[in-house]
Amino acid sequence: MDQNQSKLIPALIGGAVIAVLSTFPIISAGNCLCCMWVLGGGFLAVYLYKKDLPKDSEMSQGDALLLGLIAGVFGALFATLINYFFLAIGFKPGMAFLESVLKSRQDISPEIKDMLNTLRGESFIGPMLILFQLVVKLVIYSVFGMLGGVIGGAVFNKKQKEEKKQ
Repeated sequence: MDQNQSKLIPALIGGAVIAVLSTFPIISAGNCLCCMWVLGGGFLAVYLYKKDLPKDSEMSQGDALLLGLIAGVFGALFATLINYFFLAIGFKPGMAFLESVLKSRQDISPEIKDMLNTLRGESFIGPMLILFQLVVKLVIYSVFGMLGGVIGGAVFNKKQKEEKKQ
C-alpha cells in the first residue's frame, strides 16, 4: 500500500470500538479511568493504519493525531446512536436512580422536585438529552481520541526505530 492509504476504515473501526465499549452498562465504567475506551479506540485506529503501511515507512504524528480525532468523532456519533436506540426501546438506566431519589428524600425542595420530574418526562428525555450527549461526546471523544492516536503513533514509531537498529 502507498503512504497515502485511507484513514477512514481504521478510524471507523476505532470509532465503533469506542462506541460499543463506552455505551454498554458496566463495561462503560472503564471510561472513568481517563476515558480508557476512547484512548484505546484512537490507539487501535493508529495500530490498524500502521500495520498496513510498508515496513520501512514511518507514520507522522500528524497522521496519528488525525486518526485519533476521526476515531473519536465516529465514536461520539456511534455512541449517540446507540444511546438513542436504548432510549427508543425504553432502556433508561439513570431513571431508576432518579426515581429512588424522589421517593426516598422528603427534604428536597419543590423546585428541585419539579426539575427532576421534568427530567423524567418523555418530551425532555428524547431530543434534548440526545443533542446534549452528542455535543459533549464530540468534544470529549475528539480530545481523548487524539491523545490515544498520538500515544499510538509514538509507540509504533519507537518500535519501528528499535527494529531498524537491530
